[in-house]
Amino acid sequence: MVTIKPFGKLADGTEVDLIAIQNSSGSTLEVTNYGACVTSIKLKMADGSIRDVVLGYDTPAEYEADKDTYFGATIGRIANRINACDDTGKPGFILNGKTYYLADTSGNGASLHGGVIGFDQKVFDYTTGDDYVEFKYTSPDGEENYPGNLTLTVRMTFGGDNALKIEYDAVSDKDTICNPTNHCYFNLAGHDSGINLKHKVCIDSDQINELLQNIVTGKISDVAGTAYDFNEPHEIGERIEDSHYQLVDSKGYDCNYILKPNPTKEIRQVAWAESPTGDVRLNVLTDAEGIQLYTGNFLDGRKGKGGAIYNFRNAVCLETQILPNAINMPHFPTSSVIKAGEHFNSTTIYAFDVK
Repeated sequence: MVTIKPFGKLADGTEVDLIAIQNSSGSTLEVTNYGACVTSIKLKMADGSIRDVVLGYDTPAEYEADKDTYFGATIGRIANRINACDDTGKPGFILNGKTYYLADTSGNGASLHGGVIGFDQKVFDYTTGDDYVEFKYTSPDGEENYPGNLTLTVRMTFGGDNALKIEYDAVSDKDTICNPTNHCYFNLAGHDSGINLKHKVCIDSDQINELLQNIVTGKISDVAGTAYDFNEPHEIGERIEDSHYQLVDSKGYDCNYILKPNPTKEIRQVAWAESPTGDVRLNVLTDAEGIQLYTGNFLDGRKGKGGAIYNFRNAVCLETQILPNAINMPHFPTSSVIKAGEHFNSTTIYAFDVK
């Protein structure tokens, strides 16, 4: 069942909506057309109580004011980082012989999550069905200095199996680059329950991309024997204070895992996370080749939904994607380039098992 109600106004007076999809299990997904953003996932627990497992805000004004957290938002055109493509040190990329420089939003040579005004800050058109909402946004040629008029469609379906299915489709009238994701911050004990270090995580991956002081170096590192190995489940806090330079630089986990080869682009399970008591498990399925594990290392005590305070390491993100900075790394398996008129398609499923 889908219901729609006013969510509030943005600073320029634009009104945005809150769309709720309640499934046959009694759980509810809430999203807004500002940033095609997931504002809550309210799971009906075995005892009949409701648990919201997604961090966020109560009003669109709060989402609009937050320029660096990306709570629940659709990220585009490019998720994660794009670093320098030449000796200028400016973030950017070369496509068809032309150099496109991007805004340095990190302060040290990286353009992060689409630029200064990414898709997380755009108002999407939308339509709804019995169990889905479909968002659409057309990014004009030159927006954030990306080429081509690119139209991104994001369909979010929430069925009785408590699975949020996100399907991305993008097409441009010029060759361009595209790598969208969703940036939900999960706390499976409840969005307002505090630190996440007792969550268990498992990721089907043997390698990560090296990230050195916010720069994707291009080096691919094996996880075996390191604090980054989640092939067997571990609590997030078990090794997060390890002396590995990347953990120290990032103040915790903030890295892309390279998933095992998937030449047929099958949607398969690649990761899971579980609440400290084991009563909620999140299974992540995708056809993407990478997944970013981020443990809320830069949450800073901001006030969220219902007055909840989101502090350091109060959440875990599992963002599916093409490998970061792929446009500048020819040795990476997949480029983020899409040719004019060709479609980019990808699907990710966040499936919740309530015990």
